[in-house]
Parts: sequence; C-alpha cells; structure tokens
Amino acid sequence: TCRSIARGVSPLTESRGSLVQSLQKIADLAGASGHACVDFEAIENAPLTLLSESRDQLHRITQEAVNNALKHSNADNIEVTIQIDPTLVRIQVADNGRGLHPSGAEQTGFGIDGMRQRAATIGARLRVETRRRGGAAVVCECPQPAPSEAPAM
Repeated sequence: TCRSIARGVSPLTESRGSLVQSLQKIADLAGASGHACVDFEAIENAPLTLLSESRDQLHRITQEAVNNALKHSNADNIEVTIQIDPTLVRIQVADNGRGLHPSGAEQTGFGIDGMRQRAATIGARLRVETRRRGGAAVVCECPQPAPSEAPAM
C-alpha cells in the first residue's frame, strides 16, 4: 500500500474507479482470511457523483475499519454496507465483536484518528458507535454533489 501511495496509484485502479466494486473486494479479501464472515451490501438509490479523491478516501477508510474489526474486535461476523443516495454516500462497517471500551470514552488511536482525518479532508463525517446487539460500527457519511455539479468522469 505504501509503495502504491508513493507512486500515486489509486486503490480504485483495479476496479476501474468503481467504489462499490472496490469495497466488495475489501469484503471478499477480508472474508477469505477465515477470521470472520464478511458480508457486503450495496444500496444504490442514485448514481455515484463523488470525485476520485473522495472515492479513494472512502475506500481507505473502509479498508481501515475492516482491518480494525478483524484485528481488535474478536468478531465472527462483519457487515460492510454502502448506501448511495442523491446527496449522501453512507458507508458502515459493523461487527458483532466485543464492542467499544465500556467507559464510553471517545475512541481514539492511530487507525481511528487516521479515518477521521481522511473523512475531514473530503467533508465527510465519521463516527464510531456501540451497536445495540453488541459490537461496534464505524459510520462514514460523505455528501456528494448533485449530478449537474459533478465534473465529468
């Protein structure tokens, strides 16, 4: 990944710029590790009009969230969901693991801080929350321009 970043190669190159396909690949690779069952769902209610930089950052945020769930949550099930609406792209990575620290303290760490910084660079909002059924969820919501405002792809 570091070499690709240094060369300026987008993580979306292999999926020809498709954010949905790149997130599907993240889920497939994570599931193939055998550490957890990883499900993927795409809810496409509108065309994706995000700039390439925003798609790259959302890819990397999702990748980090899935890696964190695999490494730290002891989850046996992880769900990756992208919902594309006319004005918002919402990505959620939820697991059924041990959840957040019981103190309720703000979750920090290099991974979470990095995801927050990535989200901020594209005007997105990132939150980490405890799920009612147990486990945790990383939710990133990114506004997307209206099709008339988006540059031609």
